[in-house]
Formats: sequence, C-alpha cells, structure tokens
Amino acid sequence: MPKVTVLWFPNDDKPFKTISLNKSVIFLILGGLIFFLTLSAIFIGTTWEYHEELSKYQQLSQKLKHKVESKQQTLSQKTRQKQEHIQQMEQLISKKEERIADLRQQLVKSQKQLKDIRKMEERVRHYLGLEPINKKANDKHSHQGGFEDVSSLSQQSELPEDFDPSSSTDSPVLSYSLTLEQSLDEVYHFLKSRQKEMTMVPSILPVAGEDVWLSCVFGWRENPFTDRKEFHSAIDVAGPWKTPIIAPADGRVIKAGRNRIWGKYIRLQHGKGMITAYGHLNSLAVSEGDVVKRRDVIGYMGNTGHSTGTHLHYKVIKDGKPVDPKKYVLDREFNSLSLRDEYEKVE
Repeated sequence: MPKVTVLWFPNDDKPFKTISLNKSVIFLILGGLIFFLTLSAIFIGTTWEYHEELSKYQQLSQKLKHKVESKQQTLSQKTRQKQEHIQQMEQLISKKEERIADLRQQLVKSQKQLKDIRKMEERVRHYLGLEPINKKANDKHSHQGGFEDVSSLSQQSELPEDFDPSSSTDSPVLSYSLTLEQSLDEVYHFLKSRQKEMTMVPSILPVAGEDVWLSCVFGWRENPFTDRKEFHSAIDVAGPWKTPIIAPADGRVIKAGRNRIWGKYIRLQHGKGMITAYGHLNSLAVSEGDVVKRRDVIGYMGNTGHSTGTHLHYKVIKDGKPVDPKKYVLDREFNSLSLRDEYEKVE
C-alpha cells in the first residue's frame, strides 16, 4: 500500500525524524480538517447572523423604551396638570362654601333681628293699649316675696306667634322688613304726637344698674312660704342690696309706708288709669304727695316684709286690674345676660 513519508527536523543539531503514514490516513486527516473548517464556517456564519438579529432587537427595544418613557412623561405631566386643576377647583369650592356659610350666618342673624323687632313691635303695641300676649312662667322661689293674691284673673293661654322668619315660606324677609319699618314708623309718629301723655305711662324697668335679674314672673306659681299655688300679680327683680329703684314714668306718690307683707313699699299714680307699686324696699326716698319724673330715685332695694332675698316686688295696675309689668318695660330684653328670665331661656 502506498505510503507517505514525512521528514521532520526538530533542531539543526539533531538528526531528522521520519514519519510514514498511509495514504488513507492522510485523506482521513484532510477530510476531518475540511469538515472542521466547514463546520466552523457554518457556526461563524450562524453566530454573525444571530448577532445581527440581536442588534436589531436591541435597537428596537431601545426605541420602544424611549417611546414608553416619552409617553410616561407626557401622561405624568397631564396627570400633574389635572391634579393642579382639581386642587384649584377644590380651593374654589372651599371658598364658595365658606362664603355660603357666611351668608347663612348673616341670614340667621337677620332673621333673629327681625324676630327681635317683631317682639319689640308687640311690646310697643301693648304699651299703646293693645291686647297683650302673656306666656306661662316657669316659677322659682329665689329672691321672691310671699303674697296671697285673690284676684279673679285666670291664667292666660299661650298664643302662636304671627311670624317666624326662620320657617316662613309665604312672606319674604325683605317684604316683612319693609312692613315692620312702616309699622314702627307709624308707631314713632304716634308716640311723638302724644309725647307728653306717654311720659305718664310706665315704659322702663324701675331698677337702676345692669347687675339685676328676673327672679319671678307674672303668673301662677307656688308661694315660697306656703307652697300653695297662687297667682303672682307682679314680677320680682333681684339685685344687690340698696340698688336704686327709679320711677318708670312721671307720676305722684299716693302711698309710702310699711306693712307686714310688702315691708316698706311705695305706690305711684300715673296717667291713663295706671298705678305702679314697689315692695320689700330697704328705704324710701319719697313721701306721700311727692311728684316724680321718669328715672327719679324713689327708694332702694331691700328684703323687708315677706321676702326670701333682696329683690323688688314690682306691680302694675291698669284700670283697677293687675297686668304683666313686662309689657311696660321697653328698655330691657328679658332674655339678656343682665336680666335673667328662666322661661325666656327655654324658648
């Protein structure tokens, strides 16, 4: 079989070596080498193609990433703008709600003022001799006098109010205000035309100072001494010892003395058939027959007679019958802090 001899010279100073190979072995080696080179070429080609495809995918992925980031930024900017707009709207709504609340408070205040004006109108009408409206009292025994009144007056029933601005739907507030203004203007001119006559009609609380309060009202109560139900035909105004008692209108002293029930007392004769009486005084500043003007001091608050504390027993008599003195007090609000009336608080 043919052979191929290969001479190999490893170094110059050494003898050469011979390698003999069969021809078939040579072809096998060459074939393996060619197969390996072909396989390597195929692998290199495939690897290069894969690298190209991977590069394309990476570029596409990068573009998509940039596009997504851009969309996210745009969306974030729009969301931020929407949030800012929502916050602005919320602030605007909050301001509007505060304004509405303020207007409601002003409306409630206006309605209260109208009710106060209506009450004053009723008091002025009583002052001028119109039919009074009496309300049942919630009686207390502090700073009261003990009286047994055999008057035939019956307890008055409570009448409904003719107008309530907070619940009225038929009469506008403005219309009612104009009506009140016109009515009070007429009352003012009526009083002005009868000014001299009106000076003899009780119209103020006959107690000087602000540190006073209503301790018992006009109406049915339990007598603090006997615990029996009786009609209290006056009001009791409590206050500090020796508080000045003043005349509620021009008049003349028709009685000035002392008895077991009233203690030291005074009676004044006024105009239009009216008499006022003052009980439980500490001392008197006038004598029988004296002429007094409105706001003149006639005595001082005390605790004489049948009394449970320092106070004034104030009685108003019109045409021979006792009437509620509160209807002839136009200078004080009976539900104020300086003049405390328990049943007014309940209302």
